[in-house]
Amino acid sequence: MSLSRSAYYAWLERPQTAIEKDDAELVEVIKTLFKKSRKNYGTRRLKEALIKRDRQVSRRRIGRLMEVAGLVFGDNYSDAGGTGIRSFQTP
Repeated sequence: MSLSRSAYYAWLERPQTAIEKDDAELVEVIKTLFKKSRKNYGTRRLKEALIKRDRQVSRRRIGRLMEVAGLVFGDNYSDAGGTGIRSFQTP
């Protein structure tokens, strides 16, 4: 990396921007809503839930913050080995 040592330490000590503070606050709200939904809410439902809380946020931003926070939508569903309802469909 072509970065001077002084620039790196200056970056470390700089204060958080307003957007970074808002993102950190929003991640906590998203985590709460996501856990409350038993990991079933994706970006669309989270956007609706945030609108009800008077927070207008784009789906793209919600998705980015979910990715940063490590939240995975629909992780509790599996159809391993053909044992789920999809395996009982007639041709």
